[in-house]
Amino acid sequence: MKNAVFCLTFVIILLTGCRKSDTAREVRNPDTTEQFKEAVPVETTDSLSPMESIKANVAEINTGTSLSKKSYTFPCDETIKIDYYYNGANIFKTVVDYGTVGDHYQKKEFYYQNNRLIFYHDFVEGGPACEGCEMKLEKRWYLDNDKVIKYTENNEAKQCETCVFSANSLPYAILRGFKTGSFENILCK
Repeated sequence: MKNAVFCLTFVIILLTGCRKSDTAREVRNPDTTEQFKEAVPVETTDSLSPMESIKANVAEINTGTSLSKKSYTFPCDETIKIDYYYNGANIFKTVVDYGTVGDHYQKKEFYYQNNRLIFYHDFVEGGPACEGCEMKLEKRWYLDNDKVIKYTENNEAKQCETCVFSANSLPYAILRGFKTGSFENILCK
């Protein structure tokens, strides 16, 4: 029941937060075979609260309409894949897919506006071997000026573990990695 309510809420947010661009055009990234359409993520406006602005930007970014995609894979303990979604010099989203390591799967998504982290989603499925059970942990950080304004675990509001993200934090190190193409020092620790 909780999942149905969450899914319905998420769909409503996506439907109300997305807007079509009059300047739609297809862009093909030569590094991938995926296609995206041209649009610009929503800019923060004074009429929206920080949470509304974050949700609107995340919804717009996830439409993938204006963004080119560049992917990197490299070995650590397992093969890690990083996808960057960008338009020109602006990176709007990075996805770090750790794949399946042992008995769990992990993926982290970082969303940016003007090179500032606005949303961080961490998804883990599985964990210490348990037969017949499905363990999931979803953590979400909503940020304004690098400070957490809301943190949830499995859709329940909680006190954040990390409440401020500095320039040396993982989301910003991955953002810098796009320019250098070097990820081993960032993720293989």
